[in-house]
Amino acid sequence: MSSPLLTAAACLFAALNVSAASAQDIVLRRSTVTISEGNDGPRIDVKADRVSFKSLMAKVAAKSGRTVEGGELISRDPEVTALLEDVDLREALLIISGSVGLRATLRSETLVLTEDLGPYPTREEVYTRAESWYLRAMTAAPNSILAPGALWNRAKMCQELPGAEVQAAELFTQLFEDYPKSELAPRARIEASLAYSEAGAWRKATDALQLLLLSPSPKPIRSRARRLLAEALTQLADESQPQSRLEYARRAHLQLDVLDADQGATSPSERRRRYIIRSRAFSLTGEPAEALRYLDLARANGSDADVDPEVSELRARAFEYAGQYEKAVRAWLMYAEMTQGATRADALLHAAEAAHTGGSHLTVISIAKLAANSGEETLALKNVENKALAALDLPARHLEALDDDDLLERGQHLLSRGMTAEAAEALRPMFDRRQSLASPELRLEVGLTYSRALSQTGRLTTAVFVLRKTAQEQNHPADRRRVYLAASNLFEEAGELDLAIKALEGRL
Repeated sequence: MSSPLLTAAACLFAALNVSAASAQDIVLRRSTVTISEGNDGPRIDVKADRVSFKSLMAKVAAKSGRTVEGGELISRDPEVTALLEDVDLREALLIISGSVGLRATLRSETLVLTEDLGPYPTREEVYTRAESWYLRAMTAAPNSILAPGALWNRAKMCQELPGAEVQAAELFTQLFEDYPKSELAPRARIEASLAYSEAGAWRKATDALQLLLLSPSPKPIRSRARRLLAEALTQLADESQPQSRLEYARRAHLQLDVLDADQGATSPSERRRRYIIRSRAFSLTGEPAEALRYLDLARANGSDADVDPEVSELRARAFEYAGQYEKAVRAWLMYAEMTQGATRADALLHAAEAAHTGGSHLTVISIAKLAANSGEETLALKNVENKALAALDLPARHLEALDDDDLLERGQHLLSRGMTAEAAEALRPMFDRRQSLASPELRLEVGLTYSRALSQTGRLTTAVFVLRKTAQEQNHPADRRRVYLAASNLFEEAGELDLAIKALEGRL
């Protein structure tokens, strides 16, 4: 089994061949080695075509003033080919020996030959080294016939590194733009869209696919691009505002219509993929019955909601759009069991929201407890649980999850239930930080509600102080009038009729 170092060597040889290809494609019947001193150590020029590894290493050792050590311990003597110019000697030895699964290590007086055993460099280390070689090679020979392949390999390496999807997509795009006549160009557009999709950059993915469809490309590539475009449009719709959502979903349907008319699905897996995209698009256009029908078609072509997370998710969405909240909750929970991390937490949130909308508030509390036990309780889920508790006339458990509107609503709810002291205590922090509240309307409502709670706990003087401060901070006469009217009502309820009249006249 080849080592990661061997993989690296293959990448590096590809890059070096690019730099040499523009000069010549020659068959080297012997090996030549020249070693010179560079700023950072010895450098080498080597040309070898299918020569003995041990004989080439002996020549390198002799040219560098060293002796070979360990050659007798290697049971094989494979042939190697190399064409390197002005390369760091240690890097060159790594490349040449690694290409045949061996290792050549330069020491002060010896050149040590061994089998290529671990520890091996990490994939990221290997790719970083290969990337530097590709850049050197492409800088030296950008017009080489092998340059598109080198750029392709650079992009594929980035595609395999976590977090480098956008960089991979940009390299694939560069290939398409710099080498439009290369046979790799259409595939590069496909790969660019896939890389953007992996990064969640759906708009860039759709742009890449649309450009591909505007260019001359083989029919199989165009068909795949059209299906990928439909899928990217549904994903873009899912994260858009309602009006744009409908437009993107309809465009996805249109792409599938063209695809079906131009070329029917040739395999169950392709039909399954198209049915799933159709289902997502129908959910987004508010047609849950059609969404469920296409999921049934996907099931007939190999998809099963019991084992396929994507189908389970789409079933949950369709049930939710159809108002079948009990089924939606079950589907979301099934989807959660198939996933993990942030995806699972999001599925539990959707399940709780569906349960709350469907009026099953105890189910919301159970889902929140499940998420808390597994460490996947989010602030959004806590907020849904608070709403479910309020619907059951129970106190909120997670005050940190409430936004300002929710906090005001909670205070009003406590006041309506006669829990005046609790309402005043809940609203006091909001009044203290009223200048940071989002809108003047919210600040006004906080002042009015807080003063009423204070008055009903017998703290009329403090309530009047709150109303006086609230009136001073209003910019519109109508809003100040509301404050004076509220003050008059409080005085009237307390039997202070003279003060009630003064309040109506705007005197607090």
